[in-house]
Amino acid sequence: MLDDIAARTPRALATGGVPKREMGTFTRLVDDARLAEFVIGITRGAGLFTTRGGLLMPTTGLDDFLDLDAFARWLLVRDAWRSLTWWPADLDAAGRAPAEEMTGSSASSRAASQRAAGQRPTGQPESGAHGDAPTHPGLPTSAALREAAWDELVAATRGTAVVADSLAERLSWRHPAWLGVDWPGVARQLVREAEWLGLMAFGRTTGLLDATRSTPDPGFTAYGDRFVLQSDLTAVAPAPLDHDTAALIGVMANRESHGAAATYRFTPASLERALDAGWSVQDISEWLTTHNESGADAGLPAPLTSLLDDVARQHGKVRVMTLGAVVQLDDPATEASLLADPRAEDLGLIALAPGVLGAAAEPAELVAFLRQRGLAPVAQSSQGVQITTPPSRRAPAPARPVAPPPVDADALAAALLRRESTGLSPEQIVQALTRAYRDDLWVGVDWADDNGATHSHTMRVLSMGSGVVNLVRRAAGRLSLPVTRIIAVDIPASADAPSDAGKAPSDT
Repeated sequence: MLDDIAARTPRALATGGVPKREMGTFTRLVDDARLAEFVIGITRGAGLFTTRGGLLMPTTGLDDFLDLDAFARWLLVRDAWRSLTWWPADLDAAGRAPAEEMTGSSASSRAASQRAAGQRPTGQPESGAHGDAPTHPGLPTSAALREAAWDELVAATRGTAVVADSLAERLSWRHPAWLGVDWPGVARQLVREAEWLGLMAFGRTTGLLDATRSTPDPGFTAYGDRFVLQSDLTAVAPAPLDHDTAALIGVMANRESHGAAATYRFTPASLERALDAGWSVQDISEWLTTHNESGADAGLPAPLTSLLDDVARQHGKVRVMTLGAVVQLDDPATEASLLADPRAEDLGLIALAPGVLGAAAEPAELVAFLRQRGLAPVAQSSQGVQITTPPSRRAPAPARPVAPPPVDADALAAALLRRESTGLSPEQIVQALTRAYRDDLWVGVDWADDNGATHSHTMRVLSMGSGVVNLVRRAAGRLSLPVTRIIAVDIPASADAPSDAGKAPSDT
């Protein structure tokens, strides 16, 4: 999945999450939608990929991850899981999700998409990994839920049968202060994740619960670089392949299974993909022979050799090259002398047909070269129309930096102190803006900009909140101003008295 992200660098959502279309691609890679969401969440939590510049891309942590053996990789993933702030959006049939947003109401689609992409909902603090408090006094964070499940699994004797119902009962009994948690749904998710990580198998706890960084490798299979080539055009890896070997065989063949013993199938399209990538038939044969589990002397299976030869015969029958200009001549001696010129290689001159030369250079450059050779070339368009000498090229003038206007601190202070002369205190200005919003009035507003200049305009209040008022100027567009920059608010004398039935501002 991370290799796919590295190859395509897909675009992320504005919130930093993974788009639904990309989640469909990742689901096809692992054959399980829930597992795809979990892998996205845990790899982001482990710092293996992130969002940068609106794109999803791996981090330098992925390179360090690939240098580790299987046990060290698992420990990193296990530790990331224990502090993971991600939780699936569709935990139960009612649509409720526990952890950060489980308050008894349905989660919004925006928050759901962010959770599914490994992101916390917008506006909520990162919990667990950084020790921040949960967003609700009686609501545990997703990291706290996983840590609680970890404690229960570690406390159980190895090989103890664990089912979601019993885990839910123990968690709810041990944490009575965690209000509003759907414990059966939480337990089902935690058991599923424990099985994905190998902490449980066949419904029972495993010895991996005792694994630490100081304990020896409990038996993880070492990565290999060999596979068994079979006559049915498949290659079976008896052990997980190292990253480089898996990447190269993935160019030549299509992966059909996702288990530890991966199966790859050679097809005409996959072999053609390798040829397009620059591999020759000899390169492919030598590489497969080198990595054949049966040894280099065994050779390739006959069906694979035949398929490779068939694909190679068809590959490259049609060739496409880039040309900047074409030269037509009638004299074979002139053609031979041009090709023998020392500058021909720099111009990319090649013979396409008798009397026809191709060049990578632009027509103007080629015409100048031919004139230096004492010839009298004529430049023509593709329709045969003669081209006159174009005007000399000009680069666009670079934009000159514009110095910002100087800030007149005295003028700014004087403008802000004009409140005293208007007779309106800051509280009265807020009251006047509130009335203008409630009664939907056009009012005159005086304010000061960053440079101390004062402005006046007729405006209507759109909303107020957090010390900022959003306004629309008559025939001049929208404007957002801090309330502290507003000097005076002039409500027309003809305005009716405020009505209790009007709107109320969101926050003043």
